Amino acid sequence: MSEAPPPNQWRQTRPGILRGFGRFSNPVIDECVETATSGEQSNIGTVVIPGSSTVILEALERV
Repeated sequence: MSEAPPPNQWRQTRPGILRGFGRFSNPVIDECVETATSGEQSNIGTVVIPGSSTVILEALERV
């Protein structure tokens, strides 16, 4: 039997501003930033994240 992966092995975060939800209730994130494993950050603009890929949304500031 294979060993379970470490807790954060599959963790990916895409910080940005939640602008709303698309046609199929997929979150639309604006000013999204991607961080490479090397630590380099790049602005990837507006993204739509498939709902089946979204596990948690967290507010970083009080709304």
